[in-house]
Amino acid sequence: MATTLSNGRGIVNELSFFLQMISHQWKLLLLPSAIAYLCLVSSLRYKRMKDMHQRFPYHTRESLSKMTVDEAFAIHNYLVKLEFPTVFNAATSFALFKVHCNLFFGPVFRVNWTLSD
Repeated sequence: MATTLSNGRGIVNELSFFLQMISHQWKLLLLPSAIAYLCLVSSLRYKRMKDMHQRFPYHTRESLSKMTVDEAFAIHNYLVKLEFPTVFNAATSFALFKVHCNLFFGPVFRVNWTLSD
């Protein structure tokens, strides 16, 4: 199979023809891709929330009073892992920092406060 044409630039010409063909094809693929994306997003939207509502059907205060500790822990883990991981990590870090500061710097602050009184 010959890869060069009569002018000696066969691969470059084939590549430029391919790129030229693709530049017109993207317009034909844009609309079906956008429609497929919108269908996928609409089908997956709120799926996780609906699954959790089916798994834990607590919609009123009375039903929440019947929740077990294990179910509350499962909901908490779900929220930590999937819904708000950044917020929970930041809150945990801040809480540990406060505890750490109180353990190590608390006596120093107490001494300074008693000296100022």
